Order: sequence, then structure tokens, then C-alpha cells
Amino acid sequence: MAKTRVLTVEVLHEILKKNNKELYEAVVKREEAIKSGCDDKIKEVEYKLGVESGEALLLLNLIYYLEGKVDVEEIV
Repeated sequence: MAKTRVLTVEVLHEILKKNNKELYEAVVKREEAIKSGCDDKIKEVEYKLGVESGEALLLLNLIYYLEGKVDVEEIV
């Protein structure tokens, strides 16, 4: 029987660290902006991520989904 796998934000971070350092750094910048609590800074970081890379925007949406902030219908 196949083992059920679960994708968490932590697992996603580990995958990114090993496979795509640029996207990983983008995610880290987003999290730092969130910790700062400044909405303008968060929006600026997310805007830059989205403009610079469609992959980064998709990744952000996936992280939001895993964090329970958005539903699948909001991503697709």
C-alpha cells in the first residue's frame, strides 16, 4: 500500500531550498514582510514576486492555500 504524503508549508520550504533558491528567497522575503506587520511592505514584496515570476505568484497562492488563507477556487 502506498504511503500517503502531506505537503505542508515546511515541506515546501525544504523542497525550495534544495531545488530553487531564487523562489525560496522570495518566500523568505514575503514572510519577513508579514512579520514586520506593515501591509504596504507585504503588498510591495508580493507585487514584486508576482511581476518577476509567474512561478512565484503561483507558489504564493499555494502557500496561502496551505495556510488556509484562500480556497482552491480563488487560485484557479
